[in-house]
Amino acid sequence: MTMMYLRVIPKILLGLALLLITSLSTAKAVTAAQATEPQTTSHTTNAEKIPVANRLMPYKARYQAEFSNLPVEVTRELKKTSDKNYRLLFQAEALISTIEEGSDFQLSENQQIIPLTYKYSRAGLGDNKDQSIDYDQQKSKAHYVDHKRNVTVDLVPGILDKSTVYLQLQQDLINGKQKMSYRVLDRARIQDFAYEVTGSESLKTPLGNIDTVMVKRVRDDDTRTTVIWFAKNLGFIMVKLLQTDEGTTHTMSIAELEIDGKNISGDKI
Repeated sequence: MTMMYLRVIPKILLGLALLLITSLSTAKAVTAAQATEPQTTSHTTNAEKIPVANRLMPYKARYQAEFSNLPVEVTRELKKTSDKNYRLLFQAEALISTIEEGSDFQLSENQQIIPLTYKYSRAGLGDNKDQSIDYDQQKSKAHYVDHKRNVTVDLVPGILDKSTVYLQLQQDLINGKQKMSYRVLDRARIQDFAYEVTGSESLKTPLGNIDTVMVKRVRDDDTRTTVIWFAKNLGFIMVKLLQTDEGTTHTMSIAELEIDGKNISGDKI
């Protein structure tokens, strides 16, 4: 393997992380100044026995992804750290490069995610980068830090970050919403996110056949199409992501799943 190929791996991992982020976002972004609106595994179980309530369920999912013809392994894990507090972890690995992302947040009584902290780290072949956001929800401020900037951002009601917006989508699907839009803090910018339910499909996966809801990203740019499949009977955890961009296809599909410490499998999920 050539050194040139090795050097593009961090960029490929970054592209995969951006794929997960932009799969949920609209094309339009506004600056914060402009925005004024608002665990031990037990036995294997059939997923239909897992109760789905109006709450987030702790889980760990492993995905097989392909980005620019390079295989990437992705892990997402949601932990409950206290009565109202949660931690969401994301990791993508390709050869000797790694991206890690983590969010601490609370879940309000009306099922709204309230971010507390966000951290991002990319490491591999000298292309190391870190970002962090600390939220002060009482003062409606957030403190963003990276290798170039150290700024304070004015928040808007219902603000999310790049990681928790995915979980808010899950929660809103649980509650039966068909069209969703959010405001998301990405570095020092606030972006508009929008997407809608377009149908349902049974997918064949390593876990078994999974009944899913299909969600399509809503965007003005018609050169890219993004579709995400969420498991109806598993708290709407993401099962598959497909993005096409001017003839190039990127995919991510579930390979393993634990919910509340139980391995999920079955003929029909």
